[in-house]
Amino acid sequence: MNKLKNNIIEQKPAKEKSLNLNKCLQTVFDNIESVIFMKDKNFRYEMINKAFEKVFNVNEKDVIGKTDYDIFPKETAKRIRENDEKVLFLKKQITVEESGKISDGSFVYYLSNKVPLFDENGEVYSICGVGTNITNQKAIELELHLLNATKDKFFSIIAHDLKNPFNAIISIAEGLHSNFDDFPDTDKKKLVGLILESSKNAANLLENLLVWAMSQKGEIKVEKEDINLKAIVDESFVPYKGSAENKDISIINNVINSVIVRADNNIINIVIGNLVNNAIKFTSLGGTIRINASIMPEHVEITITDTGIGMSKEVIKKLFRIDESFSTKGTNNEKGSGLGLIICKEFVEIHGGKIWVESKEGKGSIFHFTIPRE
Repeated sequence: MNKLKNNIIEQKPAKEKSLNLNKCLQTVFDNIESVIFMKDKNFRYEMINKAFEKVFNVNEKDVIGKTDYDIFPKETAKRIRENDEKVLFLKKQITVEESGKISDGSFVYYLSNKVPLFDENGEVYSICGVGTNITNQKAIELELHLLNATKDKFFSIIAHDLKNPFNAIISIAEGLHSNFDDFPDTDKKKLVGLILESSKNAANLLENLLVWAMSQKGEIKVEKEDINLKAIVDESFVPYKGSAENKDISIINNVINSVIVRADNNIINIVIGNLVNNAIKFTSLGGTIRINASIMPEHVEITITDTGIGMSKEVIKKLFRIDESFSTKGTNNEKGSGLGLIICKEFVEIHGGKIWVESKEGKGSIFHFTIPRE
C-alpha cells in the first residue's frame, strides 16, 4: 500500500510537468505570429492556429474538415493544392512562396514551409505547414520597384524621347539656314512645317513630363467643380487640331451639351487631350476619331474611338504601366514615350475612376474612362 502511494506521489510531478508543457505549447501555438496548419493526405484541414484565422480572415469552425477549394477563391486554392501535391509526390519538405486572393477579396503573400508526416510504413498521412505573412514586405518591394521604374522612365524620356525632337529641329534648322537661298519656296515651307511639328511634339512631351513630375511629388491638387463635359472635350483637342488636319483626320465630339460632371477642369482636359493625341498618332490618313459620353447610375463613361491600326493583346497589357517599356510608331512614324497614357491612368484614378482599352489589330481602338457622379 505504501509502495503504491509512493508511486502515485512520484508520478504526480511528472504529470503536472506534462500538463504544463502542453499548456505552454498550446499558448505558443495560439499566439505565435506564424501561420500553422495540418492537413490529411486528402488535403482536408485537421488543425489551424489563431494566426491562420487572422491572416486569411476565417474561423476555425469553417476550416476544419474542409479543403482549400472550400475556403479560398479557385485560383488561390489551385496554387496551394499544386504545392501540397508536390509534398506528397516528393515526400520531403518544400519551401514555397504562395499568394492569392482570400475570402474577403484582399491579396495575401506568405512564405510557407510544408513538411510531410509519415506513418510506420513510411507513407505520408499528413502535411504540416508553417507560413510567414510577407504581404507587407511584398508591398514595400513593389513600391521600390515602381520607384526605380519611375526613375528609369524619367531618365529614358530625357535622354531619348525629349532629345530626339530637338535634334530633328536643330538638324532641319541648320540645313535651312545654310542653304536658305538654294531651296525653292515649296521646300522651305515643307521644312518649316517639319520644324513646327517637331517643336509641338517636344513641347507636348515636356508639358507631360512636368505634369507627371508634379504628380509624383504629390503636388497635383484636385479642385472639383461642375463642368460642362462637351465644352471640355472641345477645348482639350484644340492643341492637336493641326496634327489631325495634316492627316486629314476628323475629330467628332458627340457629347451632348447637357452632360455635367463634377471634376477638376484642368485634369480632365489633360486626360482627354492625351487620349485624342494618342488616337491621332495611330489613325491613318482620312480616319475618324469620335468622343462619346454615357451617363450611368454611378458614373459618366467617356469613350475615345478611332479607326486606327489597333493593338495586339501583348501591347494592351503594357499600356498604363510605368514598369513596362515599349515604343510603337504612329501611322506617320510619329514617336511616343507612352507617358501620356500613364498620366491619364493616374489622373483618372485621382478622380476615383477607371480607365481601360478595347482594341484589335487593324480594327481601331476604344479608350474608356469613367468619372464618378457625385
